[in-house]
Amino acid sequence: MFCVGFFSIFHTAYLVAQVDSSADHSLQYLAYSNKNERISNLYFIDNHQAIGIQDKATLVLLIKGLIKDQVRVEALSGASWESIQNVIHLGKNQYMILTQQVCFNVSVMDGRFVLDMSQPFNKIKILERATNSKVKILEILDQYCLMGNIGKYTFGYYLPDKSKQNRKTPHPPKYWISYKKEVYAMNELYRVITNDRFNEDWYAWIYRYDKMFAFKAGKLFLISPEANKMIEFDTLNNKSRVINFPEIRESKSWYYYVDQLANKSYFVNKISDQTYKIYLLKGDLKEKDNDMSFLLEIDFYPVAFVNGFIHKQQAIHRSQYFEHYLIPLDGAITDTKIILNEVKIKDH
Repeated sequence: MFCVGFFSIFHTAYLVAQVDSSADHSLQYLAYSNKNERISNLYFIDNHQAIGIQDKATLVLLIKGLIKDQVRVEALSGASWESIQNVIHLGKNQYMILTQQVCFNVSVMDGRFVLDMSQPFNKIKILERATNSKVKILEILDQYCLMGNIGKYTFGYYLPDKSKQNRKTPHPPKYWISYKKEVYAMNELYRVITNDRFNEDWYAWIYRYDKMFAFKAGKLFLISPEANKMIEFDTLNNKSRVINFPEIRESKSWYYYVDQLANKSYFVNKISDQTYKIYLLKGDLKEKDNDMSFLLEIDFYPVAFVNGFIHKQQAIHRSQYFEHYLIPLDGAITDTKIILNEVKIKDH
């Protein structure tokens, strides 16, 4: 393990919490707003601290009242261009960060990022190790698109039809998991059930499905909204099975969410681009006909579930930066803390 403070850039930062008067929800639910700091995505650790993405998606920040630590991704990848695509909660204080060039795991300890040095950072090197391959880089990327590393497992997807690589047409991928340099196919190409991907944020060919997974208690979930199902892979016993979402009737698609802090799971039904119905899963997941209870209907895209709250983000004056809200699932008014306060600090 290695503390990543080494990668920080010294500068003076003015941190100002600024509220957009056009916000749909009251200040009571506001968790973060600061257009000057140019932070786009925010991944909550809990109700009071978060991992933020800044500077054209190349700088990872640890925010708790102030910016506590940071790591500049170009310092890890050595690339002149980068973009952070996903941050996923693996367990207590453990996170995986995926970018266009690298994939790495970090811990949050005593207000600092601690980097896992046991795995290579570069995605190509990770793929070469996972597939035991010595072929050219582009051939690897065409076949095996990396989604992440969890413990001893590397996982991703395979998209064989290059003719569709930049189209928005539905194309459920073939998922794969690598363990001890053996690559195991998780599924065949699924039949398309719906034209909707649930999350309309899509990328070029090799990045299109990077976000379509979840992790909970040692189980990895590889999600295919177009096929209306997901694959559950248990890293404790190397067993997998297919979990079917409820039947699509008068709606667009389904998706699976995990609230790590509250230890709860949800199926969310996308009715339209502005309407989502949230269902709490009761008991253990079954292959089909899961027991679930309807909680509420919302009029915004649920970014994540955090300790019983729904994370909503709203663009600041039509920019690429957002105000972030934590909306309670039970509708109660709570004392949600604003993460970023008005103060002048010197970053380390």
